[in-house]
Amino acid sequence: MKRTIAMLGFVVSLAPPVQAGSISITATQDATYDGTTVTSSLTISNQGDEAAVSVVPKLRFGDKEVRGTLHDELVPGATVSDTLTLEVGELQTGRWPFSLAVDYADGNQYPFQALQMAAITVGSPSPATVAVPKMEADPLAAAGDLRVTVKNLSADPRQASLSLHLPHGLEATKGGTEVVSLEPWGEREVVIPITNRTALPGSRYPVFATVEYDEGDTHHALVAQSVVEIVSAENAVAVHGNRFWIGAAVLGGIFVLLLAWRGLRG
Repeated sequence: MKRTIAMLGFVVSLAPPVQAGSISITATQDATYDGTTVTSSLTISNQGDEAAVSVVPKLRFGDKEVRGTLHDELVPGATVSDTLTLEVGELQTGRWPFSLAVDYADGNQYPFQALQMAAITVGSPSPATVAVPKMEADPLAAAGDLRVTVKNLSADPRQASLSLHLPHGLEATKGGTEVVSLEPWGEREVVIPITNRTALPGSRYPVFATVEYDEGDTHHALVAQSVVEIVSAENAVAVHGNRFWIGAAVLGGIFVLLLAWRGLRG
């Protein structure tokens, strides 16, 4: 019987102020796989200074999901534990991604979600030959882009599936899944548009991308993480305006250098 331990992880989701306070949800988990079932033993705590209400965790693997115990309130400094079990069937050798989300609301019943991604290791898979060296996002008001760089670390072409995993409040407007073809030793930047549906300025949301591919009889999965900062529309305009002028200054400097070079040649 196969049994493996998933990575121990943690996630923090910061809610915007609620009557001069904040909610900070932290979830730590230890997950196992026994050959057919994934079990996640988790601890949830509130490190903010406002109570979270309607707190419930959920475990998701592929298209399967199970919800845990509903906690009516999680006051500042409080901690609760839960165990979630999900039947996933027999998995081939490799690494398989899964997510843990904690849904909660503030005192005004405004919904939030803390999201975490990890991977179950089955058997003794070889190291992955695809990497995600970079994942980044600009401050987000209404809409923006997430950029994920995928690199092939082998002389063989690869075809991988890249999926974006966003917490409640953010949405990938084109579905969030894309097939990435990589030439030998090649690299691609994938740009995925995202839309802010309900996230409030002042929040910081962990976001994740998974890259999966098969190599022979082994399944590989990589988990990359970034943070999206939610800003007001005015701040977003200021950020993009500053970047425009910085870019213009760089181009202007290059133009001056070209003129100087031509003058020296003359």
